[in-house]
Amino acid sequence: MSDPLNEKPVPVKPTPEEKKKVIEKKEDTLDEALDESFPASDPVAINITSPIVEKLPEPDHKK
Repeated sequence: MSDPLNEKPVPVKPTPEEKKKVIEKKEDTLDEALDESFPASDPVAINITSPIVEKLPEPDHKK
């Protein structure tokens, strides 16, 4: 009998309809951001968040 806690998840391939919905949502979001960017000299009103990266402690080279 297999142990469900040790099984790796099987990746689920999105259907073409799901892919289309994701692309349409991204395009709608970009269109809205472009509409909100007025005048044209303003940057596009869309925020891209980057992942939080923790700094590793500096190694202590003093010996």
